[in-house]
Amino acid sequence: MIIFVRDLILSGGKTIVLLGALSSLFLALGYLFAPKLIQGLSSTVNRIFEIDDWLLGHRVFVGTLFLIVAFVLSMTLYFIR
Repeated sequence: MIIFVRDLILSGGKTIVLLGALSSLFLALGYLFAPKLIQGLSSTVNRIFEIDDWLLGHRVFVGTLFLIVAFVLSMTLYFIR
């Protein structure tokens, strides 16, 4: 029973890390190659958070940062298995 619970927890953690890596990759691609699309999608979020203007203004830095995060998360998944 203990082995089953351990495997269940590890597979759930791997799924969460995989989703984080994918979302970070998609955000990086969006900021680097389609900033107008992200700006159009985030009109409701832009009313809540004022940081979106800064992110779009520094889109190369932010896109590179998201690519680094996606790479680190994917390396974590690679070494966990």
